[in-house]
Amino acid sequence: MKIKRVVQGTALAALAAAAWMGAGSDASAAITDVDIVNGDTGYKLSIEAASSDVEIAVGVATVNKNKEAKVTVWDVYDGNSATVDLSKLNVAKDNYFAVKTNDMATPAFYKIPAAAKKVKAKYDAASAKVSEFTADSADVLKDTEFQYRTVNSDWVSATKDTNLSQFQYQGATLYLRRMPVAPEAGKDTEAIKDITINKKSPVDVIATVLSTLPTKEVKLNIAKQAKGPSVAVDYVKGTVKLKANTEYRFVSATQRYAATSNSAVDAVMAETFIQANEVKGVLEVRTAAVTNGTKSKCASKWTRVDIEKPVALSASATIDNADCSTATTASTIDLVTTGGALKAQFTVDKQKKANGLALTNGTKISLDYCFSADKPSAATKFKVMKASATKPVNIKSADLATGNLYIRVSGVKADKKWAGEWTSFGKVTLPN
Repeated sequence: MKIKRVVQGTALAALAAAAWMGAGSDASAAITDVDIVNGDTGYKLSIEAASSDVEIAVGVATVNKNKEAKVTVWDVYDGNSATVDLSKLNVAKDNYFAVKTNDMATPAFYKIPAAAKKVKAKYDAASAKVSEFTADSADVLKDTEFQYRTVNSDWVSATKDTNLSQFQYQGATLYLRRMPVAPEAGKDTEAIKDITINKKSPVDVIATVLSTLPTKEVKLNIAKQAKGPSVAVDYVKGTVKLKANTEYRFVSATQRYAATSNSAVDAVMAETFIQANEVKGVLEVRTAAVTNGTKSKCASKWTRVDIEKPVALSASATIDNADCSTATTASTIDLVTTGGALKAQFTVDKQKKANGLALTNGTKISLDYCFSADKPSAATKFKVMKASATKPVNIKSADLATGNLYIRVSGVKADKKWAGEWTSFGKVTLPN
């Protein structure tokens, strides 16, 4: 139980003086421990007295510039221990407390020094760490630790190496403060004059200097990660184009591969991003972090694109002279049999001489075709054969001479379906 007693007026002053001077024990015999403790409800002044004491009186002392201390109000705590709430104190100024028990001739005085008045913090988004934290002129980052909290969290201890990237996803406001600072060596006491009873007859007192309280909080705003960069995806061509100053990585169901920096902006085949021994996964792309002091930025969010290894056609035959020995037979070859047949047939002129190739897509899917000396790349031009076409695609002899015939399943933009793998059906040589 705690009650307040106000010492005022002549009669009360006389009673107070009698109580003040009536006991013969000294302060150290009655008060066994005074310390600042931090609990679930904040910082407290913890006071322990001798087991024989029945109450503890605690007063906030007003100390003027001449180091004259005066107590006008006492809080009385039943028993031989007291816990004094410190939440109302102005931590940026010196605070003094007087503590006494009924068997003490004079109270003991304790000082809680002022914490830093000016606290500043800066955040380096690229490293996701506090880059600068000063309390007055002191560099807090040189200390062992500081504390931070969010608007709805408890205080968390941190150091200059604490990674705060968890707050970059959605952005956050943090509140930082410096931890309590113990008095320097040789400065753990302070001489003051107690004028509570009689200003004209001050009592010389040596106050014990305790640690400071944490500083006032400083607000630190952490910006939200920027959106991921746009990624130009062409499902029809089977290509991906990344912006410059980006980073990309491939992630499968079981493994995340190392990120790679990208400076080029050329379109490349999507399959080139797939790691060896993988068949599908996610291509993740982000804007790289900017390391530029106060203008630093963290990397953007990842833009995610599902990619898969292109599936090759199942070819039942290749085209060569053995398949169509003479142009007059006008033989046909089933190149694709899944879901129907892709038929290839030589075409002839009026003199029955082979002059080209007719491809008829009888499958249920669109197919792409081209002629190339090597496996087609992102820059290779190709043409499309629509599914279930009744009219054949006629290819002239001049096109046949440019390389092997490659065919693949067409990509579908609306369904985000990637084009299949190019399959070579060999060099088409017209029969004589």
